[in-house]
Amino acid sequence: MTSGLQPLKVGLLLDDWVVPSWIASIVSGICVSDAAEIVATICPSNNKSQRTHFFQQNHGRSSLSRLGRLYLGLDELVSNPVPNALESIDLTSKLEKYPLIRIEAIFEGAYFRFSEPDTACLRKLDCDVLLLFCDGLPANQTLSLARYGVWSFLDHELLVTSRVPTGFWEVLEHRTVMNQSLHAYLPGSERSLILQEYAGLIDRRSIKRARNNFLWKSASFVDRKLQALHRARSLGKISRPRQDSDYSPPEQVGSNFLIAKNVLCHASRCVKDLFVYCRYVAQWSIGYKFGPSNRVIDDDLAEFRWLVPPKDRIWADPFPVKYDGQYFLFFEECLFGNKEKGHISVAPIGQNGFSQKPTIILKCEHHLSYPFILFWEGEWYLIPESEEANRIDVYKFDPFPYRVKFHTTIMDNVRAVDTTICEMDGQWWMFTGIAPNGTYNVDELFLFYSNHPFGPWVPHPQNPVKSDVRSARSAGNIFSWHGKYHRPAQDCSKGYGYGIRLHEIDVLNREKFVEREVGTILPHSSDDFIGVHTFNRADDLTVIDAKKWCRRTRSATPSP
Repeated sequence: MTSGLQPLKVGLLLDDWVVPSWIASIVSGICVSDAAEIVATICPSNNKSQRTHFFQQNHGRSSLSRLGRLYLGLDELVSNPVPNALESIDLTSKLEKYPLIRIEAIFEGAYFRFSEPDTACLRKLDCDVLLLFCDGLPANQTLSLARYGVWSFLDHELLVTSRVPTGFWEVLEHRTVMNQSLHAYLPGSERSLILQEYAGLIDRRSIKRARNNFLWKSASFVDRKLQALHRARSLGKISRPRQDSDYSPPEQVGSNFLIAKNVLCHASRCVKDLFVYCRYVAQWSIGYKFGPSNRVIDDDLAEFRWLVPPKDRIWADPFPVKYDGQYFLFFEECLFGNKEKGHISVAPIGQNGFSQKPTIILKCEHHLSYPFILFWEGEWYLIPESEEANRIDVYKFDPFPYRVKFHTTIMDNVRAVDTTICEMDGQWWMFTGIAPNGTYNVDELFLFYSNHPFGPWVPHPQNPVKSDVRSARSAGNIFSWHGKYHRPAQDCSKGYGYGIRLHEIDVLNREKFVEREVGTILPHSSDDFIGVHTFNRADDLTVIDAKKWCRRTRSATPSP
């Protein structure tokens, strides 16, 4: 163990050793972790012939109305997410080397406890953390069995109390986010401690796909917080303050009439979306304007002049640079077509738009976008998004601005998007979106620091510093306005690239990151725009991108 600290002792509360794959990934992670070790598997029993196993693949279906069960069944038939978070995995080979304790659980409503002799036996395990993956909620007596409490998910509590899986009503009611949180329950405390919160993107067509992303994202919480607790040895240092939220838990089971009403509305939206998809394609264009700005963010799209690409492609992710008195615009260019990959282009720009045709400066076998430009020690560098390659690469201009060559890789084996690097008060910071396999890449922001712009990078202890689809993913350069640093972020709650939310950074150091929203750019129907997702400035030039529906042509098929 590199830290020299003893690993945390973790007990697993499981109904069975056969579990969904998202739980199996948590257990597998603990088995190889330096921060924690499994001390026992505890299987509470309570007349299983009458109580269904809690985390079965179809959990939550049994209490729905007949129509609800039918709809979930149809949804599961047509949805096949890969990897499947609810695929059954047998953990026998991993857990058989640890003690197995089968004891009788005493239920009082939804809450369970153990007899005094069994409780005394469990205390001897001296657990630091108990992970709750079995039916029921722990009674106060059970909470005292672990030094740092019993950890469970909000989704677990909702399944116990309502028997409706998270995602069911969110999809049918066309909500914008799915909420999850990891809690530590402590004895004698009226409220749990929130260890991690998450507001994620919803798959608007499928409950199963929506839950799949939701569960895989949840699986990543446990390892993060065990690692953090291992370092801090204090729940107070790794927990998050409760904040006011507009989140309301899913409704109870619901009648056939209520479900039928929502299913019909949902079906009509899906048909409408399919009609639009068949006739139109979303095309990104670039807006620009010259002149000083008296606002921290230019939110009126009507003020911009627009560079509209040919009908067979998109122009997006604009990054402007002023070089030797001339402005150059770097951007993603991507032709429509299932086999096309985005590449990085550049063109000089003036009051009347591009002064010459765009020139391709970087094209790879994998998709490229978000051409972040860095100037350091007299040299220019390009750091494009290369998520498909599972790494963050740096290219050096030689010469600027029409030729680049590979320089270095600053992070490998990582699905990273929209990497943004900046120097503040002598410290280099890297903001990037990272997504575990099987999850969306728009809802978590990770922060790293270094003494050099190309690393080595040290992860921030609060990582992910943001877990919110409405404000996590980067949307452009971090810039200073009236002495304050500001970070543009994407709002993808209504779909990828819906809007931009600008945040002022209040606290940024090696221990803490705090920001607050100070402005927005949202699409307006009067402009025919359906989304915006990049905002940048260079001296007197301000650029943005926006998308509209464009009628399909023979070459207009969805970009990758």
